[in-house]
Amino acid sequence: MDPTSVLNESQKRCLTATLRVTEERLILLRNRLAGESTRQTLVRVDNDVIAGERAFVIQRIDDAIGLISEIRDRLSLEPAPQSLRRLVIATVSLMLVDLAELKADKLRAYGEPDHDLSTTADPTTVDPLIDTMAAALERVVTCLQRHS
Repeated sequence: MDPTSVLNESQKRCLTATLRVTEERLILLRNRLAGESTRQTLVRVDNDVIAGERAFVIQRIDDAIGLISEIRDRLSLEPAPQSLRRLVIATVSLMLVDLAELKADKLRAYGEPDHDLSTTADPTTVDPLIDTMAAALERVVTCLQRHS
């Protein structure tokens, strides 16, 4: 039986999308385990995986990525083309939504700040920084949309 006739287009898209995200996450983990450093302000990865474990886990990740390729081949799944421009626009747009949720008026939904806090700990003092960050990210989207 022809493997392409087993799945309809919606099933193929779902399978492809899920496997793509799984592969991206596996590659991220593999890179972290292999010692690739990422410059992050609010996360510090403490490498507590010993060498023997690291080799074992990396091999299992490589096996899983190989199985994704096998599934792709068996079901004749086509790699979905992905525009880097569209990926950046979509990702930054989601970040802008997340940043809007950090504004002081939204944070109050988690409770009123303690009145004894100094003004430096007051969430309203962070709003201008969030606005500046959002404006910079909006310029990224505008730039990429202008040239599409």
